[in-house]
Amino acid sequence: MAFLIGAIRPNGPYACLAVEGEQGSGKSTICEMCKRVIDPSIPMRSSLPDNAQNLMIIASHRHVVAFDNLSGVKNDMSEALAALATKAGFETRQLYTDGDLYTIEIARPSALNGIGDFIHRPDLMDRAIPLRLEAMPTGARRTEDEI
Repeated sequence: MAFLIGAIRPNGPYACLAVEGEQGSGKSTICEMCKRVIDPSIPMRSSLPDNAQNLMIIASHRHVVAFDNLSGVKNDMSEALAALATKAGFETRQLYTDGDLYTIEIARPSALNGIGDFIHRPDLMDRAIPLRLEAMPTGARRTEDEI
């Protein structure tokens, strides 16, 4: 609930929802449901981009970014996600020009999920709301349509 309430604010800083648990615990579903409530843009969840530039471009088109099935977050992406929670800036040369600059300054909430301990750096963990899910017992799982 804290993540959802904080994420509906129009400006940051924001928290990062960090959902971890065993296979079959509903990690992806809970992240998707949180994003769907606030930001129905598609995709609901995707893979973590390979660099900070792509992260900032993705975030500039979403209010909530959700990244699925992380096995670990590399140091540079951890720093970028931590900065995104408070306010990140990014500059690069605009494509097909020699001197024009493309600039982004943005803060966004994020939802991450993975099996095991996938956040290792304190900068991102300080901005995270950790949520550990237990595997659902056999027969307790419901389809997304039922939920």
